[in-house]
Amino acid sequence: MTKITTLLLALAATFATASAASHCVPETQYKNWEVWAMDQSPSVDPTNSSQQLEYGGGIYVLSSEQALGKDKKTKPFFIDLANETTTLCQKSTGSTPVVPHLIWFNRDQTHASISFLGTGHVVIFEAKTRKPVSCLLMPINPATNQSGVHAVIPTYDEKYYLVANSFGKAAHKISTDFKNNKFELVDTLDVVNCKTISGLPCEGPARPNNIVPCVFELNQTETNNLAFVSLVGGGGFVIDFRKTPMEIVSEYDQTHYYGATCWALPYSGNSFINMAFRPYIPSTGFSWYKFNATGYLNEDPSVNMPEITKVMDFTSNASDIHAITQINDRLVWVADRAIPSIKVVDVLQWKIVNEIFLNDTSVSPPVRRTADWTEITPDCKHIVGSLRGPITVKGDPMFTPGGLPGVMVLDIERNGLTGKVNHVYPLHKEIAGLDYMDVHGLILRKF
Repeated sequence: MTKITTLLLALAATFATASAASHCVPETQYKNWEVWAMDQSPSVDPTNSSQQLEYGGGIYVLSSEQALGKDKKTKPFFIDLANETTTLCQKSTGSTPVVPHLIWFNRDQTHASISFLGTGHVVIFEAKTRKPVSCLLMPINPATNQSGVHAVIPTYDEKYYLVANSFGKAAHKISTDFKNNKFELVDTLDVVNCKTISGLPCEGPARPNNIVPCVFELNQTETNNLAFVSLVGGGGFVIDFRKTPMEIVSEYDQTHYYGATCWALPYSGNSFINMAFRPYIPSTGFSWYKFNATGYLNEDPSVNMPEITKVMDFTSNASDIHAITQINDRLVWVADRAIPSIKVVDVLQWKIVNEIFLNDTSVSPPVRRTADWTEITPDCKHIVGSLRGPITVKGDPMFTPGGLPGVMVLDIERNGLTGKVNHVYPLHKEIAGLDYMDVHGLILRKF
């Protein structure tokens, strides 16, 4: 048997094993979907098209037909954040929001939450009218003299938004009343000046940099009370977010949990997994950790308890992970901006079983497709991702820029083991001969 034959048989065995993964379960309650893609670069100055404002940005709403390339006549609906959104924020907070970053929909798909990384604003949009209905400004932390919100994630029961104030190094809780469009900041956890139940400072040698990228629930249930506060410098906190003030019930240091994350995925038994990417310059890869979903008691002063387990480690000098999408209970797609590619991770074997390369090689030179944020369609047929432009507002300058900004749709094939680019909808913002479009945050509205 030749070496090539042996290699081919080994690859075939790996593909066959991974193909045994469960099918993605379609969300049959939804008949359609649309894309909300956010350009985080400032708006074009309406009085001088050759320059940008110092604020604004925009949301492009694409129908599924537009995203898939079936509707080539209709233009996306455009929301210029320099207009109604800025006016609302100036009236509500006395200040102007800058650098729109990420976007989330609540479970009932009625409202979208937008974070502003440059200033710390949170803006809530009503989905049907596509209009802003509330603007709040997260407080500046005296310890950092900054406020900058990275993510605003709704809880499963839709009673709260959990806010990650990155540069303010804080977690906030906003109460929600979607029916009456009323939203109120009700609590703040300062993760610079607080102390944990062990008596250690929240930020210190055990956790050297408490920039907060995301605060998210550990379980997607109506009664869950636990959330994870991710930290850029490593380590993290499990908090009881239903209490006011919010309480730290467990702490982890950077030697046990290294990296930052925005996700918790259900896993076998009473546990969950998340992927910590290492957001430094240059970025260096990612790790997967397995957590217990219960057993967090603030009476236990032990550090790094309940125990977590590192189940996979991927290290590379050229890797920039920013989004993951669960295809089924076995396969997860990991978008790597550095390559750029989609790494397919088998969470039962804990290894990368395939890599889907994204650049358009049909032209010379190849066009770089830097996929950033990704979402799965409710029919389980496609992954939709944002594509960064050549001039980026935020991100690793080595890996983040792309050659074609816009929205990309990939077909999911072989139960998620592989896939291919179906269509790219380009979005451009040319100013003085340069393309400033920088699509980052992306979410699907399902209806």
